[in-house]
Amino acid sequence: MLDAAAQIVEELGLTAATVERVCARAGYTRGAFYSNFESMDDLLIALFERHAELVAARLTEGFGAVEADGGPVTADQVVERVLRTLPLSRQWFQVSTEMMAQALRRSEAATVLAQHRSRMRGFLAACLSSAIQRMGRTPTTSVADLTEAVLAMYEGTLAQAHLDGNDAGHDRQVRFIAITILAMTEPAHRPS
Repeated sequence: MLDAAAQIVEELGLTAATVERVCARAGYTRGAFYSNFESMDDLLIALFERHAELVAARLTEGFGAVEADGGPVTADQVVERVLRTLPLSRQWFQVSTEMMAQALRRSEAATVLAQHRSRMRGFLAACLSSAIQRMGRTPTTSVADLTEAVLAMYEGTLAQAHLDGNDAGHDRQVRFIAITILAMTEPAHRPS
């Protein structure tokens, strides 16, 4: 049912994603829908949570690949390896955007989104700290601020790529996030 809902949200948006459409696409009855969800809003939360778990798993995979390489790395290499693992699909972008809109209107959605963002910030901060060390750099600000800047750049470039129909979105993301990391760090050992 979640796959059918994701397809409909991608095609028509949440406002056109009705219980009837989801059930018809998934091959379930309205009763089956309501035995799993109280409303379409609850289905969106479940859909977002499923995608959020995928993002967390993919981030772990991406940073794991950076760690497994051993030795020093560049900002571009770190960003490239991590972004390569993330789901950058239009569907994920639309589900995330719908979830943000729901979070502005419904406290339950706001709580789910805040919990997800908090987990991602914590995980990303730890991974960035390790990656920056491997790059031979140190933050010029708090790791929390660096993490916020990287997330803002990621979300902004993802939106630009989908809204502008930009096929070069991935390359721009790598470049802009790497620039952000470099701008907010400095070499760990400056020559005397």
